[in-house]
Amino acid sequence: MTPALANSFLVFPYFQVIVGKLINVLSSYDESLKVLDFLSEELTGYPTSGFFGREFNNELITIFQSMRPKLIELYQKLDQDDYYDWFEK
Repeated sequence: MTPALANSFLVFPYFQVIVGKLINVLSSYDESLKVLDFLSEELTGYPTSGFFGREFNNELITIFQSMRPKLIELYQKLDQDDYYDWFEK
């Protein structure tokens, strides 16, 4: 087994968990806002909530949550072989 393939055995479950958790987070307005606040703090040093107003936050959350159906599709479509093939390349 190549090192890349061995590493893919370790990465696959984590990727699947991350996508699964993101799917769950995006189903909730409050959880989505927490993630956006975290990303904003990490990337800019400022939170998003309250900064631009509720209307802007609602629109941003709606856009962010629009990724959820595609994430569900990705989660259901990919299997371990897909990840192994990706790591082998």
